[in-house]
Amino acid sequence: MSEHRCPECGGPMIEIEVANGDAPLVMRSCSACDARQWSSAGQGIDLRAALRELSDTGGKQTRKG
Repeated sequence: MSEHRCPECGGPMIEIEVANGDAPLVMRSCSACDARQWSSAGQGIDLRAALRELSDTGGKQTRKG
């Protein structure tokens, strides 16, 4: 597993994966500055799109990192 670094401050990012049908939803959060990134099917998405996907599927969370 590769370590992801924050594009804002360079700090380590924690990855949380949410089961979401065929393509998991992934949220990365910086441990240092609390910046967040969301992605679905490998594509970056904004928070509204992430929430919309979760409300449509009722995803389950798993923590990585």
